[in-house]
Amino acid sequence: MTNHNFFISDEIRKENNDFNQIWISKNKFLDYSVIKVNDLDVSPKQKIDSVQFEVVWFKNIDRLMELLPSEFEYEKYCLVDVGCGSGISTFYFASKYRFKNFYGFDFSSSLIESALKNKSKFFGNNQNKLDMKFEVNNAREFKLIESSILFMFNPFGIETMEKMILNNLNHMKRTRSIILYANDLYLDLLLKYGNLIKRNDLFNLSCIQF
Repeated sequence: MTNHNFFISDEIRKENNDFNQIWISKNKFLDYSVIKVNDLDVSPKQKIDSVQFEVVWFKNIDRLMELLPSEFEYEKYCLVDVGCGSGISTFYFASKYRFKNFYGFDFSSSLIESALKNKSKFFGNNQNKLDMKFEVNNAREFKLIESSILFMFNPFGIETMEKMILNNLNHMKRTRSIILYANDLYLDLLLKYGNLIKRNDLFNLSCIQF
């Protein structure tokens, strides 16, 4: 069983939170505050295996990218932001890493509306600069259509995660897709189906290939 580190010092938390706030403020993004499960605009049934929305530490995105093999050509892959919320994590990826394209989905229509508004803020008059799409989708029904790197900040419970993996397992194995997993509470589940490339034990970050 994978050990999960629950202790992060106050100094590290402040450093990461400050970094997030500066970048969010610079881009004037909407809807970056925590939204509790009960306040999500989804059905009671959908809330059963859900977690609250919050923005990942951007430095953890950088740490996850460092777990990829140095020779990995991620510009040939689509970055899929699973449970993207208001899209802010997708924009951070796009600001630093040149994936082939970007796709974010969430089951909250209001968060996807915010993601589309944030997209206008992020790209301004240059929206054709990158291929990026946001849409409402349910992880239990989601199907991958191309070689992908999936980013997950623990967006839902273990049942939904396994359903999504099984629905896409053949595709992920065929295309050698990768999951970049932040706050990897269910890493042991993913390792039933894929292989661990590398893990950051301090920040609970894993890179898994299928």
